[in-house]
Amino acid sequence: LDPLTTAEERESQHVMQAQALRMLGRPAEAWHPLAAAASSALERGDTERAARTLLAVNDGAVWGWRSVGEVDSDAIALWRSIRQRLDGRPVVAASVELAIEAEQIYARRSDVTRDSIDESVAAARRSTSPSELIEVLFLASLALAGPQRLLRRAAVHDELVELCAREGDDRALTRALTARVATRGELGQFEGLRSDLARAVTLAERHHAIHRQDTVDPQSE
Repeated sequence: LDPLTTAEERESQHVMQAQALRMLGRPAEAWHPLAAAASSALERGDTERAARTLLAVNDGAVWGWRSVGEVDSDAIALWRSIRQRLDGRPVVAASVELAIEAEQIYARRSDVTRDSIDESVAAARRSTSPSELIEVLFLASLALAGPQRLLRRAAVHDELVELCAREGDDRALTRALTARVATRGELGQFEGLRSDLARAVTLAERHHAIHRQDTVDPQSE
């Protein structure tokens, strides 16, 4: 409420609030402060900052920032406003396109635009670093939710796991393995599912993200 606080300062506080919510395991709640910060940046004419701020909602998310069946028309409108004003920055533009696809998975067919997922990923491949491509692929995997896109999603998850392992990014690899668990379950690949889960747990323990209270003998399980 301080009248001397600048818009940029207030946006930074919103972003830090969102980061804290994600660290508390409340990613869905992080949307509102990020949307407030992005809307403010958009009003100031800083479209790229608005886009990057809103894209932070996917930072570390495994299964997205929306509940199953949820459609937020205001959120979709905000993403589209940013996309319309975003000039250049093909990686950022591709990421926003994928975020829009992910947001409207559960929208009525009449509200859904054409599937631009492959085009967005291709655009990112032409002009991005491995770390940026990893984030684009995570967004693509969210946009490919649903049984009709299962095989495409599985291919993206396979590429994600390989890319994260090649880059030596254990945090992203843990996230990719965890995301692939659900896809492998849908495909009936239960041995692969168990392998991914065990690998993800090992990585998480190595980085002290989790701690096992009890040791279970695999032979007695």
